[in-house]
Amino acid sequence: PGDTTSVLKAWWQSHSKWPYPTEEDKARLVQETGLQLKQINNWFINQRKRNWHSNPSSSTVSKIKRRSNAGESSGRER
Repeated sequence: PGDTTSVLKAWWQSHSKWPYPTEEDKARLVQETGLQLKQINNWFINQRKRNWHSNPSSSTVSKIKRRSNAGESSGRER
């Protein structure tokens, strides 16, 4: 397991700006780690959820702005 995760983590670190392996990358990782493709996919899904913070989507930013504006306007009305 230590060697397996070190292979996956090495790939992760070298692709930290966009950690989405291609099908070829996944096939190579399956060969190198001995894991099944589903396990590789799940590892990357979990790793992105835990450790990767991409730029927030515009919809998320809009929601945050709306909340802060709503708070400001309700404060002014009082």
